[in-house]
Amino acid sequence: MLCYGLWLWSRYNGRKMPAVFRTLRADGNMLIAAETVEKKAAGTEKDTRTETEKDAGAETGRRTEKVFAEKDVKWHIRGKDYCQIFLRDKTVFVLDLREIPSEEKHFLDLKLSTVRGTYQKTYKTAAGMLLAAITLYGGFLAVRSAIPYQGKLSWILSDLRNKRSILLEHDNVYESGIEGILEDVRHKVELPEKLCLATSFNLHFAPDGEIQSFDTMLYGYDKNGNFTDSYLITYPSGSSGKITVYLHGAAEAPYDADKDLQPLVEAVSVMPLAETTARWSGESCFGILYYGIREWYSQEGILYLNHAGEERTPSAEEQYFTGYSISVFCPENDSLTPVRYLYMGYQKFPEEAQAYTADYYPEEENSGTGSKNAWGNGSGTGAWSASGNGPGTGAWSTSDDSRKKAHATDNFWRTCNPYPAEQYGELTETEASYEDGNGEDIYRYRYRNFRLDETLYGAEKVNLFLEEKEREITEAWQTRGELLVKYETVEEDYQYGNYPHDYMDFRAVTYLDEAYCSLVFMEEHFTGGVSAFPGMYAYTIDVNTGEEAGLQQIAPQLQEKDWIALIDRAFKEEQGFCKFPVGSAEEETAGECWYNSYLAYQACQDGVWHSGFYLTEQGIVFYYDFGQIAWEGNGAIETLVFWEDINGQ
Repeated sequence: MLCYGLWLWSRYNGRKMPAVFRTLRADGNMLIAAETVEKKAAGTEKDTRTETEKDAGAETGRRTEKVFAEKDVKWHIRGKDYCQIFLRDKTVFVLDLREIPSEEKHFLDLKLSTVRGTYQKTYKTAAGMLLAAITLYGGFLAVRSAIPYQGKLSWILSDLRNKRSILLEHDNVYESGIEGILEDVRHKVELPEKLCLATSFNLHFAPDGEIQSFDTMLYGYDKNGNFTDSYLITYPSGSSGKITVYLHGAAEAPYDADKDLQPLVEAVSVMPLAETTARWSGESCFGILYYGIREWYSQEGILYLNHAGEERTPSAEEQYFTGYSISVFCPENDSLTPVRYLYMGYQKFPEEAQAYTADYYPEEENSGTGSKNAWGNGSGTGAWSASGNGPGTGAWSTSDDSRKKAHATDNFWRTCNPYPAEQYGELTETEASYEDGNGEDIYRYRYRNFRLDETLYGAEKVNLFLEEKEREITEAWQTRGELLVKYETVEEDYQYGNYPHDYMDFRAVTYLDEAYCSLVFMEEHFTGGVSAFPGMYAYTIDVNTGEEAGLQQIAPQLQEKDWIALIDRAFKEEQGFCKFPVGSAEEETAGECWYNSYLAYQACQDGVWHSGFYLTEQGIVFYYDFGQIAWEGNGAIETLVFWEDINGQ
């Protein structure tokens, strides 16, 4: 409109025309628009202006009337009070219809009817096309906006389908625990009974127990173990008391008992949470962190907890721990050591302190002498009957019940009781610390090796092998320490002992006879960040040559396809499946995944997974590298292939 007004005004000025004509009359085929209403004498319509006035008007370039024919009109805009007429010579003028009699208006409409019809048809056609174009484009934008993740509308529609906002009524963790949160969520979301973590559960609360924030992502399963849905649950700080739940975030996820949510719910309901946080007086915020089953390599902060709320500290001999771990910590003060509760369900503590695994008993009737893990299967070494003297001379056989118990074991090397380290040799330790230019600790390494008793057959060659391994690894650590001293200084993140380190700790002798000796070591590589990188190393040594033995030497009758088939069968028997994705469009079986990474590691290829094996009296244990087929917090994933299956191939 502004542009049109400016253009119209320029036409007036350019043509020296009055802004408005107020009369209209006909003269033959011509129409005459006059500037003012003329006074008419009776019986005459003669122009009363003098020739001087007309000449004056002509001399000044100001025309007081406009003469035009119908054909000169290009188009017009007819309003109630005004009619704007656009001529073909680009002249524009306005008729003030308020002072024109009705008969003259009808006369004007009659004369302009042909122009009006032509103009309206063109205008309506153009307007219709414009409206259609706008409608189509608007529809296109609406459709595109509704496509997931392409526009605001898509997010609105997605929230309507997948988002739920729920009032947090049970907002005190001391009073309602984790179960109170789930109860509130169930007001609007139908949660299945079986839930497990997709990532972690992290909750922050005030000293009085008031919940400040929490977030987690859960997977749900029906009673048959089938995936039902995912639940991203958040309660950010300052959320006005509303829990937000996002549904349908995952299409499928296998059930992982190591991340079962139920141990967290039970543990928080019985742990002395208020008493635990009271030891950190002056702190304004506390947290609960849960990943499911975790591994710990130090007694620091470890407490056993059962369903009755009873606590036990580890025995002096224990240095390695694993179980459903609930950490109570201070988010704003990293210098305070968290309390790490290993929840054991209905397991009963012995009257006297002793070393025991933190196996979880989900039901009270299973709290007797046998161990039970999250799948509800017993664990232990079983009753083994030997028809020979190990892999070199005979075949071991097991009962069906013993096979089930062995397959339920978390890490098989922990059950190798026939070879207690203190009876078969002694531990040795090598360690060193490095300081920066300011005298601050910047790096440390420790190697705890094992030396076989020299009276045992093949001890000399086994010890030489282990000493050489220690030398190779510690030399690499020394180089790392020297580089850190040269190029690094202690940062704030390294305070309170949180500086880089490398540890290698002997764990167990898993097999020993006149042919082979198998040993297991655990590694911890820490760069000074949030958590360390764990690793597992197992060596099977030919006691007659002092060289590391391979599968082809142990069972020469088997080929690659035979080993893959054996691992697949054992893995499926233990886990219920034997195929999984490996980060590509294809899938590998458990046997293919292990064998391919094992060959690559033996060939010293860079950037490959470290898979390996070790011998036990029951069979060969094949282990996958930390994080290779499961989250690192699950530990080293292992599968046991029995000697009877190996010799039966």
